[in-house]
Amino acid sequence: MLVPIVLYAIVLYLATFILVILFLPMSFVWLPWLGTRFLYDPTIILKLALLVVLVLIPIAAVGGAVAFGALSKMALMAVTTGKSNLEEGFRAAMNRLAPLVIVLLITAVLSVIASVVPLLGPALVITALSPAPILVMLGSSASNAVSESFRIISEAFSKKAEVPLIIFVIAMLSSAGTIGALILILGVPYAYLLLAYYIVRELKWAPPPP
Repeated sequence: MLVPIVLYAIVLYLATFILVILFLPMSFVWLPWLGTRFLYDPTIILKLALLVVLVLIPIAAVGGAVAFGALSKMALMAVTTGKSNLEEGFRAAMNRLAPLVIVLLITAVLSVIASVVPLLGPALVITALSPAPILVMLGSSASNAVSESFRIISEAFSKKAEVPLIIFVIAMLSSAGTIGALILILGVPYAYLLLAYYIVRELKWAPPPP
């Protein structure tokens, strides 16, 4: 049940962010040309292009937050009860949508900044913030989930180094074209299960009181 939700998240991200990343820069080149060729106003077409991009970004943020929130909830259910339920995962993710979106946006922004060091930078950010959706689904606020994620991963290097190392390797290899997509599909559910087990069973982590 974990793999279909990962596929949903990957398709959503790829479809949206490829459109955002490619459509926005190229619109400054081909949309004015298209507008001139067909006697349209290039300014209006460009504004429409920007509007489409601005609509796609929140759709991707909300869709990705629901997908990874559901995945986190399902991993937690698998660890604590031995079973997972897709419907319950989605319902729980919708109830925690706001902090999930914030965590996702923080991860995206930091990954973009870290991309000045190709592959390595974004992989480090993804690894450092990988526990955040799980912590949100356990009841943490977005800010606490982000700060606790950094602490959990940094301490894991001395307590259980295989946890951050496996996540880092998955994040690195997932950028390797078609093989990377396969690694992402198969590796992300394993990474979430590993994190959920580590956080719940070994750290016995609980959110701070409100």
